[in-house]
This record gives sequence, C-alpha cells and structure tokens, in this order.
Amino acid sequence: MLDIDHVLGMLFSENRIFVSEADFQFALAWKIKELYPDLSIRLEYIPWDFDKSMHIDIVIFKENRMVAIELKYKTKQKSMIFNGETISLKGHSAQDCGRYDFLYDIQRMESIMESNYKVENAYAIMLTNDSGYWNKSNRTGTNSPPADDEFRIHEGAVVSGRCSWKSHAGAGTRKNREKDIQLKNTYEVKWKEYLPVSECLFKYTIISI
Repeated sequence: MLDIDHVLGMLFSENRIFVSEADFQFALAWKIKELYPDLSIRLEYIPWDFDKSMHIDIVIFKENRMVAIELKYKTKQKSMIFNGETISLKGHSAQDCGRYDFLYDIQRMESIMESNYKVENAYAIMLTNDSGYWNKSNRTGTNSPPADDEFRIHEGAVVSGRCSWKSHAGAGTRKNREKDIQLKNTYEVKWKEYLPVSECLFKYTIISI
C-alpha cells in the first residue's frame, strides 16, 4: 500500500527544516497524499473499538486496510536562516524521556498490529538534530550505567523484550513513564542522514513493526 522509505525520500528531497512535530506530521501526510492520491488519510486517529485513549499521528486507509505511523521530532535549540526563512528550533533536552517515548510508540504500534483493525503495516519514526540519540553513550568504567540504559536507540542498538529504568532514575524522569516497555519483537536501530549541511545535521530512523 505504502512505501514509507520512498515517501520520506521524496519529502526530504525538498530540503526543509520542520519547525515542530506538528509541521513534520502535516508535511508527511501531505506528501503521502501527493504520491498516493487514492489513499484516505487521518491525523490523530483514535481507534475507538480498540483503545479510546490512543491517538495515532497518521493513519492511511485503503478499502478495509490501514497503515499506522507514529512520529517523534526531537530537536536541540537552534536559530538560523535557512533558504531565506528564519527558523527557531525548540530545545527538547530530556533525551532519556525521548528514548522512552519512542520505544513506547513501538510498543503501541505492536499492539495495534495485533488488533482486529486489519493493520497492514505500522511504523515508528524519529527525526532529530540531537546527536545524543544516534551516538552511543561513552560512559565507561565503574560509573553506574545511564538510568535509561535499556532505552538506548543509538546507531546499531538492538531493542527487544522488557526495557526498564535503572534503580537510580529520578522521580521526575519516571513521572508518567513509570511502566516498563515490553516489546514483542526485536529491532535494530539504523540512522540515516537528512540535511547534512553546515546549518544543521538531522538524522532519522524508521522502525518497521
């Protein structure tokens, strides 16, 4: 139904810097509609018969089949003029929470894939200019591992099974993220470059569920 690598390739060929996750979400949905005009697209879709509390960033329908896409757009604070436009990116920091949230997206997409919604494919996608996501931690020696060690998504990381906070994770970090992540499948994280110019380097990863 949908070649997500092709869609992202076409979108990223426009050399845009998205000002927010909502901007990225809308641009991706628009590009899907351009490339696949026969598909029906919904944003912030709620699968009412499965989980009324779930909101899926982008859902694509064709007949009785669907594709679900969750997005994360995590940025370091940066202001620049790019292609004649003034861009100000928000600083999200809290990489530990960002990693948890991305794995939580994968868990949610696994759950919808197993539902009766006739989901053909599901994807979790992260786009970021924060190298802390794609670089492996350099903490070595006798120091305790990072509190989010099991949520790491650097280049080549393999995530699977139960992922938990380390015991020294702070209460503020755990707030609203207390539950372990439980993944049914195994995923190897691969990052690709986007916009490798002097103004900003972004990378993105696509996890196919």
